[in-house]
Amino acid sequence: MRSPALAMLTASCEFSLAARALLVETSWIVQKVPYHKPTWLLIGQSWELALKAILRANGFTVEDLSSRKFGHSLGKTLNKLDKIECWPDLSL
Repeated sequence: MRSPALAMLTASCEFSLAARALLVETSWIVQKVPYHKPTWLLIGQSWELALKAILRANGFTVEDLSSRKFGHSLGKTLNKLDKIECWPDLSL
């Protein structure tokens, strides 16, 4: 199964928009969101997909990104991102 980086980034945006809808767009519900954990789950999924989209664009396979090597660990994903050279040098 092929999952282009752009598709992963699009899914990331969708999760982010869903979390925003729960937190901000309250016109469709009577009260504020009573459960914040599901909202944070959406935000975390959005971050995970956005970070993995960068790795995918830099040659990682879907199998790599879905393996136990990464799992749902943002820390492991960030560690891999630190090792690739797609980031500008922001050191002062």
